[in-house]
Amino acid sequence: MRGSRVVMAAMLLCCFLARERLSGQQARAAAPDVPEPYKTTRDQAGHELVKTEEFVVPVGTSVLIKGLEFAGPDCSISSDQERILTQVFNSLEEITENTVNDTNLARVAEFKGMKFEIRGYSTFAGNKGKDKALSEICANVVLNFLATQGTPAWRLRAKGLGSKRSATGITQSLRHKLAVEFSRTK
Repeated sequence: MRGSRVVMAAMLLCCFLARERLSGQQARAAAPDVPEPYKTTRDQAGHELVKTEEFVVPVGTSVLIKGLEFAGPDCSISSDQERILTQVFNSLEEITENTVNDTNLARVAEFKGMKFEIRGYSTFAGNKGKDKALSEICANVVLNFLATQGTPAWRLRAKGLGSKRSATGITQSLRHKLAVEFSRTK
């Protein structure tokens, strides 16, 4: 009887993992595939909200960072969001510039060329044209903040998608808000 429960649990786990991969491959679900050097970073204490490993994802994967939702159309960055974006910068820096002492030279070369698209989403205005413009403003605000921190301009691109549904389901949870996510493009 006990053996059948173990088998049943293993089967359910396999089904759950397969469904996660098909449903957008969020970075948090992809964490088991993260190489060991990126799981323990030099400044782990500075990564309470954004872990470096969240950005170690395959091309085409979207990364949703909690706390990067904007309540107003001006997309101003609060002090909490500034702290989150500083941690995003630290994570990108560790992966793409410092490579966290990774000894796999092929992976290091790949990560040094990593690029991300910052995608803005909005359901604020309720108008497709205005939502697209607002979402692009928010994506650019995030891009500009990361650029002022030192992220190279060639590594990031901002894109406003309006109220289109994101890969991570962002617009389902938005109620008159603006949000951004990161999508690895290279």
